[in-house]
Amino acid sequence: RTFAISRITRMEVQSWGLDPIFWSFAKLTIHDILHMGEMANVRGAFSLHGRPVSRAEIVGYIVEVVAKHNRIMYSVDDGSGVISCTQFMNPNVSQQGCKGKLGEVCRIRGTLSKFRGNMEIRIADFSIEKDPNQQTLHWLEALQALVEVYKHPSVIQTECKGNNASQVSK
Repeated sequence: RTFAISRITRMEVQSWGLDPIFWSFAKLTIHDILHMGEMANVRGAFSLHGRPVSRAEIVGYIVEVVAKHNRIMYSVDDGSGVISCTQFMNPNVSQQGCKGKLGEVCRIRGTLSKFRGNMEIRIADFSIEKDPNQQTLHWLEALQALVEVYKHPSVIQTECKGNNASQVSK
């Protein structure tokens, strides 16, 4: 799913940075991430109910770990889907290794991207959750954010659309 660039004006794209959701780690389920549309001609921007999103936070079980010489790839399952999460290694740090093991509950924050046509998260922050109830709590917080925030257009987007309509009618 790609949104046509004709539907996205330059002014709207420039206003995305004013929307706090664009710069923050949006609490999401993997299902929401996998069903996001990619914004046409805007790399790294995805549409969540019409709102631009570039970063996400997920909590789920590690179901696969693949270590390569320059990265570690985790497959994470939160019960709504499975997504690949990639952590690139810093070549200047000698002792880096896998932080997570199979079956552990982890919290991942990172940048959304597409790799070979599939959504993935490029890890910025990775932590192991000691309490498995954190996954349920995350689900509840993600659902609440979806209903109360993400499904509603931002005030900034509404103002930009209003300004575009008034400029066209002049």
